[in-house]
Amino acid sequence: KAVFCLKPIWILYMLKVEDAMGSNDYIYAPKLGEWGIRAKVNTDLDMSFITIQKVASSSMSQCLRMAGWGEEWCDDYVPQSRNFVLIRNPIDRWVSGMTHHCFYNVGPTPKTKQKLLDSIVEGGLSIYLWPQSWHIENVPDLEIIKMDSNWVANVKSLLGVNYIPYNNQISGDKLVTETLFSEYSLDTDVVAKLRTVYADDFALFET
Repeated sequence: KAVFCLKPIWILYMLKVEDAMGSNDYIYAPKLGEWGIRAKVNTDLDMSFITIQKVASSSMSQCLRMAGWGEEWCDDYVPQSRNFVLIRNPIDRWVSGMTHHCFYNVGPTPKTKQKLLDSIVEGGLSIYLWPQSWHIENVPDLEIIKMDSNWVANVKSLLGVNYIPYNNQISGDKLVTETLFSEYSLDTDVVAKLRTVYADDFALFET
């Protein structure tokens, strides 16, 4: 049996924000719940695949569905014998997370470099900027697939699929927003702050 798993991660001081698209987003204080894992589990294969926002999560959800892992979310995550997760370059993920955070009006776009530096805080501003390490804390027997030049081939081999869907087509104003943060990501002060705040993520990706 294959099911998605979702259990609330951050359980204190939740602030709901209506975004410009009419849907809901959330800003949370960094308080970790018992498991707090967003994953898809295949009990027949005794495997789970943990998904993290802004780490090919939409593509992986489709990919896992194509591989026959089902579509439903379960109430509680139970680690299997083999547990997998994708880990993305923290700088690339920050660019993607900030683009989403600001483009969909979850939070204001920083107008100056200093305001941008001030926005890079421990725990991130929203789920799209939470450290990747938070999503996998204490998961046993975890196998990490780094999103490097080989990640697509590694996932295809693992799941037995022919291709990985790509869903994030960016254009217009959203592309302008992403370009802004891409340029900021080359700034030495920004990189230094990211390396401090997301130290655990850099260790996961670069080790």
